Amino acid sequence: MLMACKRDLLVFDDILTDVDWDGLWKVRTTRTDSGWIAEIAIPWQTLRYPKTKDSLQQWGFNVYRTRRMSNEISSFSRLSKKFQLYKNGLCRSFKNLQPPPPKPNIRIQPYVLGSYDHYKNFPASTEPEKNNFRAGGDIKWAINPNSILDVTINTDFAQADADRQVNNVTRFSVFFPERRQFFLENASLFGVGVRPNEDGSGGAMRIQPFFSRRIGLDDFGNPIPIDAGGRFVYRSLKRNAGVMAMRQRESTTTPATNFFVGRYSENFGKQNRIGGLLTYKNNSDGTNTVGAIDGFFRMGESHSLNTMLICFK
Repeated sequence: MLMACKRDLLVFDDILTDVDWDGLWKVRTTRTDSGWIAEIAIPWQTLRYPKTKDSLQQWGFNVYRTRRMSNEISSFSRLSKKFQLYKNGLCRSFKNLQPPPPKPNIRIQPYVLGSYDHYKNFPASTEPEKNNFRAGGDIKWAINPNSILDVTINTDFAQADADRQVNNVTRFSVFFPERRQFFLENASLFGVGVRPNEDGSGGAMRIQPFFSRRIGLDDFGNPIPIDAGGRFVYRSLKRNAGVMAMRQRESTTTPATNFFVGRYSENFGKQNRIGGLLTYKNNSDGTNTVGAIDGFFRMGESHSLNTMLICFK
């Protein structure tokens, strides 16, 4: 039986990844008597390349394959054993490419939900008939290769995966990851923090000044309707910036709340970064503000330093 998985991610600093980047592409695999074939179709709009005057560009490309049967690793561009595929500087360069001029890249995802309930032989206080109707959607506009604008109206999170059930026997809260699609893309920009590495090194400490699950969910994970919101993100080799504003509807447990998040970071030297984060939450109960200054410093191939200073009001 042949099993395969498909995923995409965004790589930065040659080692850090954002697995929540969502690009549109297709792949189909075929196994024949002569070997294994993979066909990958990536739309031009997914690549988000710039428009140049002479229309000639230079792109990096690499293919990496692991054959489990013989434990063989192959790559289109030669890689040292100490590097992974994420080392963008080692990609093979293709020069004098002439892709078609980029077109307006706008994606609209509307939704309509309706329900009709009819009750019979219920107490008189129960409405015999009840209608419910909801409409809304999301808009994604890739303004240019570096800037993206997302807008949501009457957000629907019905397709979000459910959280795993965890039996917590410790005195610490359980960290449940974000699973709602609107908040997933570019979550690495706003979700900056100090946390253990994927291999478990770096200790057990986890500090994150902003977490998007505080928007649209109560302390027990129950959804709270979101009226509208927007997010603008700019990413480049030198700097990253983003702002997000959301309006959370009033519920039985919380008043109507406004959220604002701003983030800026500057890259310098060889894989060094310093940035700042500001969050603002306002409702009838009061105002909460959190500010953070963070830094990432690459001291060598084996060592790095994460720092963060947080103040709140």
